[in-house]
Amino acid sequence: MKKLILMLGATLMVGGLATAEIALKDKGSGQVEITFTYKDDKASEMGVIGTLDNWTVPGEAMERNAAGLWEKTITALATDEIQYKFYSKGSWIFDERAPDKKDDGYGAFNGLIVVADILSGVTPAVPGTAPVVVAKAKGKPGRPKASFGTQTWVASDTQFDTTGGFAPTVSALDAYSLWKFQGDLIPNVPGYLELTAFNGAPQLYNSGTAAGSTKLEWLDGLKNLATGVGFNPFYYLGGNARPHLDKFRIGIETPWVNYETGYKGTILPGHQSVLWETVGAPVADSGYTQLSLGKSLQTWGDLELSGGVLPNFSSSVIGKFGLFSWLSASFEGFTADVAYELRSLSGTDPTQFLVDPARQDWIVGGSAVADGWSLKFNGLYSLYIPGTTVDLQAFNLKSAFQVEGGYTDYYGDSQTLVGLSYRGSSAANMLYVANNAVLGLPGSAMVSVKGFQNFGYEATVNYDASVVTAVTNIASNNIGLTLTPDLRLNLDVLTSNALKWKLDLYAQLASNTKGALVSLPVAGLVAHSDEIDLYYRWDASDTTNNVLFNSVLGQVRFGPLALQLGGALRTGASSGSPFGATAGLTFNVDAPAAKNPVLYSNFVYGMDPYASSSTASSFNLTNYGIPGGPNQSIDSNWATSKTTSALRIGLSWNF
Repeated sequence: MKKLILMLGATLMVGGLATAEIALKDKGSGQVEITFTYKDDKASEMGVIGTLDNWTVPGEAMERNAAGLWEKTITALATDEIQYKFYSKGSWIFDERAPDKKDDGYGAFNGLIVVADILSGVTPAVPGTAPVVVAKAKGKPGRPKASFGTQTWVASDTQFDTTGGFAPTVSALDAYSLWKFQGDLIPNVPGYLELTAFNGAPQLYNSGTAAGSTKLEWLDGLKNLATGVGFNPFYYLGGNARPHLDKFRIGIETPWVNYETGYKGTILPGHQSVLWETVGAPVADSGYTQLSLGKSLQTWGDLELSGGVLPNFSSSVIGKFGLFSWLSASFEGFTADVAYELRSLSGTDPTQFLVDPARQDWIVGGSAVADGWSLKFNGLYSLYIPGTTVDLQAFNLKSAFQVEGGYTDYYGDSQTLVGLSYRGSSAANMLYVANNAVLGLPGSAMVSVKGFQNFGYEATVNYDASVVTAVTNIASNNIGLTLTPDLRLNLDVLTSNALKWKLDLYAQLASNTKGALVSLPVAGLVAHSDEIDLYYRWDASDTTNNVLFNSVLGQVRFGPLALQLGGALRTGASSGSPFGATAGLTFNVDAPAAKNPVLYSNFVYGMDPYASSSTASSFNLTNYGIPGGPNQSIDSNWATSKTTSALRIGLSWNF
């Protein structure tokens, strides 16, 4: 049968420098080839990550093709549904022009490739058989009524006390399973829900030495395991809790207005203004409703509009009934955005929602971009209950703004951005974000310069410098200076084709006018080849305890196997081991019918570079060696892991 090649016109613009494209080819016998290409001239590495590799960082490595584009080809089944993003240096990049998209459960989306929908008429009746031609449906292929995904792992985790020996203290089963359902219930009525099947850590052993703990012998723990798994495994793995609904969202899409509502742990739809993220990813634990412009109202010739209003209740963020609304317009390189937020006095009486708001925020933004030049602005003014002390503060103390201008050359070889930001006081803040991260510290002003310069294909220099000062009395205040240089070298031209090395050297320098001291809080080196990753980091950012943490971590991949080894030296610590060591092994099981689970095991002593939380299992090295700031550490828990030792063995799915 003649091969079918479908080019999915997916053009993704990221700062004018990046484009993405997907090509799908039917190989017959129920298999297809999917080729991802991505154009980013300044990136020194790029990967495609998703259900194709169980979301294992850093994803499937992409290589530059003859045209200089990043490229990766995978083989999939004609019945597969693949979620993906592009991944580079800790950044997760959503393909906004993907064939389809799927809610990732965290207020954003994954790109979605439903192979059968794309083939649309050449889908094999049974996987593994020759393709058969069927009548092509009219119009766009219908989405499935419901699609299923899960984030699941079960792992044994045994902790050891290393202060006076090496005795086990607690051994438990870390068990987590989140089930996600999404699809059109009926046409134009999308739905989404998350069900926590289990989330617990039933213990197999407890020494009883920790305060408040109860002693549990191994024999009793194993008996509990046998009876729990035998009679009610979900209840046992959930820590004696039944499966429960965590997130629920449903909507109605019309040409004019879109309606959406959600509750429980559902994350509010976010909003990005020109420079600021005005709504991050807060959880609307008691629900929200959103009315937004439909597709027919979003385009008026060259004018693009978006807007909506979103009443909500989020006790974890604002603690009361609140409302967020926005309207954005873009026209031939010009963008304007205005947003309004309010918070009610009442957390129990919805009728007081608009009667006497305790807080109101007005946020405006604008940008102009032409011929590589850009000028962007965001401003904020906060209002409070009339007559209160905070409301009587001066206008400038309840205000914040940021201005940024710069130039990016046409070929993406260089960029320079200069910014000025100001925040009057803590009274100038937004309701739905971490304000210090977005607006800066209260009562401060900052001047910043950041950008990059490419030197051909071989090198890229990134720079980020800032000067921060208090604004009440500049002459008597301490002025802080920070410089974060980053040099990325592509050594393909100097090394063999078998080992294409890429180096990244980064550091952070800090000084101030009072101490007249230049310090080096963070510095490091990252080296990558096709099969090897090496990371070294100097971390002296814990000035409170005067601790210096040197750590080295390496990873070698042998096909589906990956081996990690690391070591650390901690100086200045008051207690605990000055040494750290880690060893880990992961195996990506080639079982498409089972969605390619991952088997893993790791041992840590005096350091713990593995991510472990309610949303990540302990085999991904997600916090190590990422350049760009003091919070990106080889070991995210290095300051507190000096007495940590653990052995973990687990199985994980993520699709």
